[in-house]
Amino acid sequence: MTWPKDPPIDSHPPTPKPTPAAEPTNVAEQYNEVNQVFLANLASGTTVLQAARRAGKSMGCFAGRRRSNPEFAAQWEEAVKIGSQFEEGLKHNFLNLINQGMGANMASHLTGRNLKYFSDLRERDPAFNEAWRNAQAEILAKRLASIEELDITSFLSAISSGQSIDKASKDVGTTKSQMYFFKKHLPQFAQQWERAMETKLALLESRSSPDLHHNLPLKEPS
Repeated sequence: MTWPKDPPIDSHPPTPKPTPAAEPTNVAEQYNEVNQVFLANLASGTTVLQAARRAGKSMGCFAGRRRSNPEFAAQWEEAVKIGSQFEEGLKHNFLNLINQGMGANMASHLTGRNLKYFSDLRERDPAFNEAWRNAQAEILAKRLASIEELDITSFLSAISSGQSIDKASKDVGTTKSQMYFFKKHLPQFAQQWERAMETKLALLESRSSPDLHHNLPLKEPS
């Protein structure tokens, strides 16, 4: 009886084919991640255009997704509602700071936004624009009324006698910049200031002019 021969031993077994490397990020995951960035920005009170830019896509891209994806459309609406509430809070805080006499730049910074955010909001929200204008007008009126607390007569007298604006301002308990502010917004005070400065100029000119008698020729003795 003949036994079958063993198959020859291959000293070089075939190399297994490498497994294809996994994609770094799944397309669906990328899609959802971009959507979440967009929705998060909408919920923080930004406009649709701003939210789209921050997500790295165009506004039209997300509008298309909204039309084709009911779930995304519902998330969009919810984000807009949250954003509106958030935006109202920002407007409220900003106006409170303005009413306290703070400048718009600082008020924007303290609410976590820049001035452009509130300027854009002002353009598209007439009610907010009116509230901002009223707050500024009220602060201006209060600041101008504070001139009544100063001895303006003494200030004008001081500068007409040759004293510097800075020194004259300090002597009545305020600053030079505050006095220039009053001058800019109060026409009557500005006129009084100009007259005082004219008096000061005339005084300085009289002090600097040479004595004309020294320039007269000496009379020859008769």
